[in-house]
Amino acid sequence: MNTLIDENDVSPACLSVLLEQAVIAHSVDSDGQIHVHEPGWFPYWITHRPHQGLIALSTYTEFREETTELERLRLSNEVSLNSTNLAVCVTDDRLRFDFALTCLGVMVQDHFVRACRHFPEAIDRAIAAVDGEYVQLKHLREVCSKPKDVS
Repeated sequence: MNTLIDENDVSPACLSVLLEQAVIAHSVDSDGQIHVHEPGWFPYWITHRPHQGLIALSTYTEFREETTELERLRLSNEVSLNSTNLAVCVTDDRLRFDFALTCLGVMVQDHFVRACRHFPEAIDRAIAAVDGEYVQLKHLREVCSKPKDVS
């Protein structure tokens, strides 16, 4: 059965409880941003944007220094073409990935948990399709081991 959560009840604390119930490793920082760091997953951040009625799942990886701006843009376009549910963009030396989940009116609990499980897999598949050998991109293990601001 799908549990509906009223938009006014959606908060970082509520999302954290749902992640705990789903046994997804995470931490919540002082400004309410959630860092998901499940072993074996591409780490990412969850931000509740109540003024937009959204829950944003975001992460990034970095380009290798020798990758040209044109190569970066081509890679971003290829990822966008190969993944229908990810928003992808180039920001300086980063390839950023975003997924938005609506919580206008109500949020379906199961949709949130499924999105949290699917997001890192979608990124892994998108990267594997365009740069599986990590020639142009750095593997996230090379980039960071703790949360960074992605907003």
